[in-house]
Amino acid sequence: MTTTPRYDRIRLTDGHAPTQTDKGETAATTATRALAAWGITAHADEESMIGGDRNTWLIVGYNQTRNSFPDMHTEPYAVLYLYNDTDEEEELTIDRAPRPGDCWYVHVGDGTGHERLLLTCPADQLDECVDAVAEWITTPASLDPATALTAVVGTNG
Repeated sequence: MTTTPRYDRIRLTDGHAPTQTDKGETAATTATRALAAWGITAHADEESMIGGDRNTWLIVGYNQTRNSFPDMHTEPYAVLYLYNDTDEEEELTIDRAPRPGDCWYVHVGDGTGHERLLLTCPADQLDECVDAVAEWITTPASLDPATALTAVVGTNG
């Protein structure tokens, strides 16, 4: 059996470390750049809320050989977003810069409707979340992706 090699870490040509945030840069921009440094494509998604608000997050399909949005009802995927449980807005977001108290959340879904929290990190530790997603992406396809990520990062929650 062959396995997919782990993506090599690279520094982007703009001189930023993959998880470095410019002042005012959105979480989506920072996380997308950090994932791209591993060769991983992420897709922005959103959900409208009552009152006109919306939650936003990044979706990463397990199958990185295609660039289209993953079918979350049939394909494994990971979800990445910021959340602050002390914030009155109670938003899941990637649309703003990280704030004090924010944490990154990574969930993984198996494509059959089951999703679980696998990792939370303070907002300044995006690299840990990106590393975990990269490990999940490079797990041999013969392994269940949800089980594989749990093996890499353990279970939180």
